[in-house]
Amino acid sequence: VPPSRWTQKLGRTVAEWVQCEVEAIYEALRGIRYTVERKGLFPEEQEIRTFEELLSPEELGGPCLDLVLLMAACLEHIGLHPLVVIIDNPPHAILGYWLDERQFGRETPRDEVQPLFLSRTELEQYKDRLNRRYRHLQLDFKFVECTGLSRVEDWPFKKAVEKGERWSEQPIRFILDVETGRRSALRRQMQDYLRRVQDDALVLPPAFGFPPDMDFRKIRVQVKVRRGPRRFSEAEARARETARRGGWGDDESASKV
Repeated sequence: VPPSRWTQKLGRTVAEWVQCEVEAIYEALRGIRYTVERKGLFPEEQEIRTFEELLSPEELGGPCLDLVLLMAACLEHIGLHPLVVIIDNPPHAILGYWLDERQFGRETPRDEVQPLFLSRTELEQYKDRLNRRYRHLQLDFKFVECTGLSRVEDWPFKKAVEKGERWSEQPIRFILDVETGRRSALRRQMQDYLRRVQDDALVLPPAFGFPPDMDFRKIRVQVKVRRGPRRFSEAEARARETARRGGWGDDESASKV
């Protein structure tokens, strides 16, 4: 989202700046070839083409979902907040995007964090709830029909938005919030990484001679310090135990472990 000093200096609202940015990306991508979807291993699966394939000199092109994801990636790259909208009947995909957005942080209330999957009604309720709570916000969203990028349709941006609004009135299977999805995926990746690090940190090579069932988390060594006895960390406990078994002094243990 553009900084507030831009809107104040140039006399445009945030929503107008966002519209200009989305339109510029749309117009830059116009002329992509439209092709049928690439089937996956199972009947209901669709394999997504990469942006290299969509924009390649061979002009492979792609179907509606591939074009939507390409536009969503471009919007996310410049700091906008895209939505991937899957229409239920007939099966189709269009792009949505917020014209303004609420910035999230650690202190954000739970009901202000947008769910990963939404219906059109839930999206409207979420928007209205935040607009009532924060008067300075003017949350709203738009939809774009991304098949207008293709040479077959080749619609200007304004017509693509009109078509997208019409499509959004059809039965929607779900609306995927890209930013929420990325945040939750990153959180899961970090949790898995930290879990692996913890597991690896508690396993020592057999060369150290420790029993395989030794749990270093239970090792606590008392040491006299100015404020009384304290507990060693796992790394310190490991170093002292290794030094004791090897017959090293305290000064040598740190360099040899």
